[in-house]
Amino acid sequence: MDGAGGAWPIRVGLADLNAFYDGTQVQVGHNQANQWIGSLDVVGHEMGHGVDDHTPGGISGSGTQEFVADTFGAATEWFANEPAAFDPPDFQVGEEINLVGSGPIRIMYNPSQVGDPNCYSSSIPSAEVHAAAGPGDHWFYLLAEGTNPTNGQPTSTTCNGSSGLVGVGIQQAMQVMYNAMLMKTTSSSYLKYRTWTLTAAKNMTPSSCNLFNTVKAAWDAVSVPAQAADPTCTIGATLALVNPGSQTGTVGTRRASRSPRPAAPRRTRSRPPGSRPACRSTRRPVSSPARRPPPVRSRRRPRSTTRPATRQPADQLDDLPGRILLQPRPEGREPGLRVG
Repeated sequence: MDGAGGAWPIRVGLADLNAFYDGTQVQVGHNQANQWIGSLDVVGHEMGHGVDDHTPGGISGSGTQEFVADTFGAATEWFANEPAAFDPPDFQVGEEINLVGSGPIRIMYNPSQVGDPNCYSSSIPSAEVHAAAGPGDHWFYLLAEGTNPTNGQPTSTTCNGSSGLVGVGIQQAMQVMYNAMLMKTTSSSYLKYRTWTLTAAKNMTPSSCNLFNTVKAAWDAVSVPAQAADPTCTIGATLALVNPGSQTGTVGTRRASRSPRPAAPRRTRSRPPGSRPACRSTRRPVSSPARRPPPVRSRRRPRSTTRPATRQPADQLDDLPGRILLQPRPEGREPGLRVG
């Protein structure tokens, strides 16, 4: 989880109504009834802070860090897929731990149900970090489940009045999220996450715009405005260029170009003005194309079998581990799980 084959410890026993990631470990406390709050979504949420900390740019800022961690908590529940007696998959945060006796801490399909904003506004970046998670949680739910899920999950309204948004499933939604996190900078924000997730979606499905369009529609649905840096997706134009018919057409034109070779008429016209030697000099170029046989030389290329041996510094390629994007951050204490 740290990008280098390791992770960080989880310690249960915090004397606080909270759980948090402090840059080196996850601390798990208790609820108001003195019960430990180590549910799947809580632990997944705090481990998500650690992943956020160990991807480029460090822990996300401008009101995005708690929504980022909430996506990991939800994905953990859905991956484990526990039965109802434990912590079944849903899109609520902390519904099993009952932290302060009032049920879930956050509700992703309708953040306003617990007092958090459903929609993005200019005040979100400076809002309390847990409340600021509302628009991001809402976006993630719409991306994963849509406005009218068919798998028993609740319906979700939009901020722009749109409807009929069909989700892509939580697995692909989480893939979009993680790939966007690999593009993070130290100045992350909702506006930049819009651009990063659109870029991630486009890169993930280069032959289709469906995922890209769903990511875009979900951001529009929570009022995160379009950015100048947002990519566009126009797969139709690309597919038109890769048309097998055009390849056969080019082959045909090449065959047609072979027929004009008999440039004899031009040479016959040049015979009258000059003497025979001039004609012979013009015939020599005719013989030179016959000497062209570059195909013969190309056939002899296999003789240069010793060249690959000199190109064997392939060992140098082993020096490209690609871990630069996953360097750990020295500090990463986040405010924890508690209600804002």
